[in-house]
Amino acid sequence: MPPSSPPPPPRRTGWRRQKRFYFSYPYYFAPTFLRGEPGQKLTLEIENESGMLHNLSIPAQGIDQDVPPKGKVEVEITFPQSGAVPFFCKFHAALGMRGEFLAGDAAQPTLSSGVTLGTR
Repeated sequence: MPPSSPPPPPRRTGWRRQKRFYFSYPYYFAPTFLRGEPGQKLTLEIENESGMLHNLSIPAQGIDQDVPPKGKVEVEITFPQSGAVPFFCKFHAALGMRGEFLAGDAAQPTLSSGVTLGTR
């Protein structure tokens, strides 16, 4: 009997994937920009490597999640259908703790530490 065919690849839109996300010294997210498919859902495992309270705020998605010092949380985000969705630490945004989730080929600022999420 011939081997069965491999399963089809997951659909790109709505495909869930987990990505590690960090709060690091002095005051920044790593990575600062994440790129995904339009509408893609992503579970972020957020680790606060610092000794101070941080936060992930995404007003467009109703997210306001504190992350304790040396703590970890998981947050599910959805990439926009187009363009970018900003995020920031509500305690340290004025110090530069901000970034964006970018959908598809949305323009990314020229200076960044971004990561592009592929699909399988």
